[in-house]
Amino acid sequence: MHFMLSKGLILLPFIIAFFNPMFADEWTAPAEAAAVVNPIASTTDAIGSGRAIYQQTCMICHGTAGKGDGQGGAFLIPKPANFTAPSFSKQKDGVVFWKITTGRNAMAGFKNTFSDIQRWQLVDYLRT
Repeated sequence: MHFMLSKGLILLPFIIAFFNPMFADEWTAPAEAAAVVNPIASTTDAIGSGRAIYQQTCMICHGTAGKGDGQGGAFLIPKPANFTAPSFSKQKDGVVFWKITTGRNAMAGFKNTFSDIQRWQLVDYLRT
């Protein structure tokens, strides 16, 4: 009986994650986020700054090529976003900015880590 109970306790986090809607793959931003326009021109400098932020902070989970296959994200639920997927490219810049800003589950929000300009530069880089 003790073995079955301990086995059930080990599986409990996975069961909760599977059935909990906050762990669903769909991540919808508020409608007003889609209306926000990127104020930073997508210049070589902006993209380079975004790349540096990505390499330092995002690449561990999202992977070198942005496919969501980084070592740090291997066991995350939900999986890190694949920035090369059509579903990502369809998202408005304001939505991507909102997601970077607020975070969700294992992905931290970066509102207090990076300035607005840096987060927009990251959006510019993710579009390349």
